[in-house]
Amino acid sequence: MTIFVDDKLKLLAMITRRAALKLEILGMKRSRAPSAYIIIKRAYGMTGNRTHVLEQLEILIQQEKEAQQRGYNNVQPIK
Repeated sequence: MTIFVDDKLKLLAMITRRAALKLEILGMKRSRAPSAYIIIKRAYGMTGNRTHVLEQLEILIQQEKEAQQRGYNNVQPIK
């Protein structure tokens, strides 16, 4: 089965993960699941501590927003 993911959904996932990471930095924790920090590191191949990963994610989100504003619309399949 192949699912097609639009860039807007990819951006939404990034923003949602950023919000979860910010809450973790403030002290909230997810129960029975990997932390947002681990999910982000695995998904985007980032390294460093939570604040450094947050900074990297902010840059990635900004780049994605700029790409969408230029009219770049790429649909990527996920298997």
